[in-house]
Amino acid sequence: MEDVREWYDGYQFGETEIYNPWSIINFLDEKKLRPYWIGVSGNKTIYDLLGKADKKVIEDLEKLFVGKTVYKAINEYMEYVFNASDIWELFLYSGYLTTDGEKKGELYPLRLPNKEIQTFFRKIFIDRFVGNYTQFSNIVENLKNGKIEEFAKGLQEEILSLLSYFDTEKDEKYYKIFLIGIFIILANDYIRLSERESGYGRADLVLEPKNKINPAYIFEFKVVNNEDELENYAKAGFEQIKEKEYDVELRNRGVGRIVFVGLAFYRKKIKMKYEIMEE
Repeated sequence: MEDVREWYDGYQFGETEIYNPWSIINFLDEKKLRPYWIGVSGNKTIYDLLGKADKKVIEDLEKLFVGKTVYKAINEYMEYVFNASDIWELFLYSGYLTTDGEKKGELYPLRLPNKEIQTFFRKIFIDRFVGNYTQFSNIVENLKNGKIEEFAKGLQEEILSLLSYFDTEKDEKYYKIFLIGIFIILANDYIRLSERESGYGRADLVLEPKNKINPAYIFEFKVVNNEDELENYAKAGFEQIKEKEYDVELRNRGVGRIVFVGLAFYRKKIKMKYEIMEE
């Protein structure tokens, strides 16, 4: 029952929380925990609006992916012609988000209702922004297995093949998307700690393994202005992790194997400096 609740419960209507009835009916019929409702309609409008999303939308989606609540103004009357500002109304009224408690003034609290929807968002986000979900999953899976060189090679190949979708000279959104993609693929295996201070500051991305057999990761990312700077900035990111002791919190939580990763981006090129730090 707890698994069923995690997958299909969570929709808030006034004071009442309900399960998705379509998903429950299909689960009782097939007796398998998997997404059911998200496959019953097309998602073209969502794909189109995600393509127009600005950096703030991307950051808010990232918060939703890690179980947080975002506050948004919601128009009670939807049109059938959507623009980028309508993305939150579309998500809410289509059932991909639900409300979460009391309003703050005119802003509604929104969250992902359950694991079924999290699964949908994980796939649609990767497919829309990063490319083939299975291919990217295989690349990121190398992180969990400690295959750092394979991860870097796969990430470079993805950037080369997909760069044309983004203007990386003017907007860091492209690289932010890759950070989100890394996390949401590994969300079942890792806890994200990147918004907490550790040592003498905050790292860009910290992943703590739920299973301590797997390595933890601390990333520091640098976007550079010249290809010749890639190696120096990758090294600078790596040294920053060491100097500012971003590993302190992980050590205090009993993590023994931590990979420090400095990753520098310049348009289609990346450079990585890393080292596995054993306690």
